[in-house]
Amino acid sequence: MIEKELNMKTVLTILLVISVTFAVGDSDRGITSAGGDDVLQVNPYGDIETNETSLEKRVLTHERPKAYTSLVDSVFFKIALRPGEWYAVYVDVPAGTLGTYSGPDYSGIDSLLIPWIESAPTFLQDQLRLNLEGLSTYMAEYYDIMLSEADPLWLDELFYCLANMAPFILEQAEMSYLLLENVQYMYMADSFLNYVEIVDYGTPGGPDHYSTTRYATTDSNLATFETIEIDRDIYYKHVMFPKTSDEQPAYIYPITGDMVDPWSGEFWRSYFWDVADTVGDFECWALGDSLMTTDYLWKGRFNNITDNGALGIAMQWIENCLVFDSDAERPVQPVRIYAKHKGRCGEHSDMRTAACRTGLIPCVNTESISTDHVWNEFYNGYRWSALDGGNVDNSWLYADGWGKNFGTVYHHTSKSWHDPVTQRYSHEIATIDITVRDNILKPIDGAQVLVAMEAWTYGDTLIYYDCILHTDSRGQCRTLVGDERKFFYRAETAIGMHPGPGYVNSLVTNTLDGENYNRFITISNNLAYYSWSEETPVEEPAGYLGARIRPLGEFIKYTAPFMDIDCDFIEWVEGDAYGFSIIALSDSQFAYFSDDTAFQALALLDECDYGSIEAPVGNSPHWLVIANYNNVANTLVGELAVMLHDSSTSVDESEKPEAIALNIYPNPFNSALSIDITGFGDDIRLEIFDISGRLVDIIQPDPQLDRIVWRPSETTATGVYWVRACSGDMQKTVKAVYLK
Repeated sequence: MIEKELNMKTVLTILLVISVTFAVGDSDRGITSAGGDDVLQVNPYGDIETNETSLEKRVLTHERPKAYTSLVDSVFFKIALRPGEWYAVYVDVPAGTLGTYSGPDYSGIDSLLIPWIESAPTFLQDQLRLNLEGLSTYMAEYYDIMLSEADPLWLDELFYCLANMAPFILEQAEMSYLLLENVQYMYMADSFLNYVEIVDYGTPGGPDHYSTTRYATTDSNLATFETIEIDRDIYYKHVMFPKTSDEQPAYIYPITGDMVDPWSGEFWRSYFWDVADTVGDFECWALGDSLMTTDYLWKGRFNNITDNGALGIAMQWIENCLVFDSDAERPVQPVRIYAKHKGRCGEHSDMRTAACRTGLIPCVNTESISTDHVWNEFYNGYRWSALDGGNVDNSWLYADGWGKNFGTVYHHTSKSWHDPVTQRYSHEIATIDITVRDNILKPIDGAQVLVAMEAWTYGDTLIYYDCILHTDSRGQCRTLVGDERKFFYRAETAIGMHPGPGYVNSLVTNTLDGENYNRFITISNNLAYYSWSEETPVEEPAGYLGARIRPLGEFIKYTAPFMDIDCDFIEWVEGDAYGFSIIALSDSQFAYFSDDTAFQALALLDECDYGSIEAPVGNSPHWLVIANYNNVANTLVGELAVMLHDSSTSVDESEKPEAIALNIYPNPFNSALSIDITGFGDDIRLEIFDISGRLVDIIQPDPQLDRIVWRPSETTATGVYWVRACSGDMQKTVKAVYLK
């Protein structure tokens, strides 16, 4: 049974006396951080009355006439925008040029760290910029020394930790030592272990560098062993990361569990590898010595820890180290648990994750708090498998053997991000989709949604905490639950909560297998939004300014539940991103915009994911703005293309037949480019170059055809390309913009 307090393993047990109140225990507990609610009551007023009149989506754009077909200039770049942040491209219409992207904003980041961020793996640079903003000069100096002294092979792991660890934790003085020791011991273990190999790709210390692990392993349905390489995200999150679950990474004095300096304490990865503890009845050998004796990660044996590879050795070690018991002290630090030799399912779960990661085995805590159990999953090279002492790869033990009817089962990741895996433990699954919005139905990002579940416990019908979710830029979050369960909710946002403090509302009265429940939570306040109006366009434009945004994903900012300190993390979610604003402005109106006052726009598209605008512009300077004004917590990432088109010279000139002609459309394009050719000879050849002048493709068209279609390969990058048609002494070149 899980009995830990708020700052311990299973936290946040919220009990509801079925008639009216949630009774919380006698210690500092609660769903919210820093203490939570003393008493929660079922909201007697139900949901607030929803205003179904939403603010009309703000869109102003123009259709570019066919005469404006000449692409004068274009720029293309990736951009990451924090809440309230914007970037502007200067449009010099008279000169026919666009300003270039000056790079990300490093304000708030110590100058010592900027060169490191710019040399880090490309996939981590945006997150490093966000996570290291505001880091003290004192710690910036320590991390500069740490990175300078590290082997280049280790830099991607160190950068990943700096990008993903909570800023509060990074401010602790010992972290520069701990992060370095963590990666040193990993590579040391790699040199001794036969079943695993750390593999590096790209140039160590360069933007293309990343690492992962390769294992000698098998699966339960295979007769032979294979060498399997895992996805790099699994390696970084569940092998390398020095935080196992809800503990604060630190050096621990084993006898007391206190956090101490690096010279007085122990870090779990090195402690488990090196230290044998054979005091009294416990015969705990140094884990590293035993892991060196096997050639396989896992031998595929079901419910067996004897002769079952490195996994079996780690589980036998824990059986020798711990008895299943507890007292008033319920530690979460693996070093203290090892020294104490005592714990229930929470402590055993923490120890399994730490022991497996010591042996470079992917492992994560797995929980169903509402049904009172915590266990683990390990990645066997092919899939995630259940791990609970002698229960190996038997996910149906709980439902079929113990009779559990689950609410949500989820990975309790190192960053406390909600990762539901209920489908592996419940035969019947329902989906709950929640959208949090303000009173005019605008989505609220960064909201924390408490989900609680009714259960029958010790003769009473009570309600337990089930999970905590965080909303994306669409105000949405999701969990997977078992069937025939009743759920409640409360949402806390930057503009208020619903229901109010101390209350929860009904979410789903009885979940059914295969159903998808869409629920909307409305906060009675409104998000702020900017004021604008339309600027009258010029009657005879000198050109047309266009822009297009393609979302790449978002960084969701949230306060981690379960920890005994308030820690904010950011989680990268690839694919969708909602809330971009694209605005075309004259030079005079840009001054009002940049002063945060009401402005007039030539074109505007608000609250978009994919989107584009076109605006007629006069023969004077203009601006194209991309902004994240609709999010209060999350950072949007996208690719922006800006184009300036000129008009034909005159009607008479445009009607004159040209000896040769090369026209392309659409431009920009995202899958296929149509190329029309006129006046070339039978030896015509089409050549495609990237912006650096590298030849990308050659097409030899049928001379009888006047239209060719170019479809870029999957490896072709987004960007600017030149299309050149050649025939004898004749040639013509046009510029194309490719947006995947």
